[in-house]
Amino acid sequence: MVTIITDTAFDMDAEDYERLSIVPLPLSVTFGDKTYLETKELTKDVFYDKLLNTSDFPTTSQPTPEDFSRVFSEATKDGGEAVYISISSRLSGTCSTAKFVKEDGNFDRVYIVDSKIATGGQKILAEHAAKLRDHGKCAADIADELEYVVSHMKLYACLDTLKYLAKGGRLSHGTAFMGNLLDIKPVITFIGSELSVVGKPFGMKNGMNLILNMMKKHIPDMHFPIYTLFTYDSTNACDLIDLLHDIGGFAVDRSSLLNVGAAIGSHIGPYACGIVYVEE
Repeated sequence: MVTIITDTAFDMDAEDYERLSIVPLPLSVTFGDKTYLETKELTKDVFYDKLLNTSDFPTTSQPTPEDFSRVFSEATKDGGEAVYISISSRLSGTCSTAKFVKEDGNFDRVYIVDSKIATGGQKILAEHAAKLRDHGKCAADIADELEYVVSHMKLYACLDTLKYLAKGGRLSHGTAFMGNLLDIKPVITFIGSELSVVGKPFGMKNGMNLILNMMKKHIPDMHFPIYTLFTYDSTNACDLIDLLHDIGGFAVDRSSLLNVGAAIGSHIGPYACGIVYVEE
């Protein structure tokens, strides 16, 4: 038996875990002196309410080594195998901790895949892993195929505000102030597992057009799902869906909407929109 494990940065809902038989390892989210387990104690609605209405900037913490050891032990008892899919190793130490526990505990039947991405990208990988498991693939083969998919993953997101990048220390407050004053809506992507800026268009409409142009350059593989990402409010994401479908001719609809959780939402803030998919 193969157990699929991932941290909660992949932003699935509780019913998805059960439907796909995936084991989640919750990240911790701290506001001020109060810490919550993501999904278990902190829903996305509550997270964004706190993000918007409290002065505290949230911090996220990875699962502990004890958490990994417990889950790996359970998955590998009686000859079982496991595949763990982590948030990008450049965004969190989660992947490194998992590798340490694997080596320290001699969990030879646990295979660790660095998603080099987060949110909907991890979701695509987790869903694909579950499909391969259900088709009888062993853990080693699942991990090998996921590594191939990781190398073809694309994510583009347009930020509505620079405020939260500044709060998180990824941008100076002066730069954020000027950017917001000029209505700059940066489009970000993952390159080599690290967040990078594709462009700095003026206005959300131009940001969406840049995302469309990137999709035209990097055509989606329709054997995999496409997810449309949003933070807090889906209005901009719905406009993006209309643009991608009506102008770009891409098979994207409102069923693809995915609300981004704390791991990424803390830094990009509300009203962002984006797209994540596997490239041909």
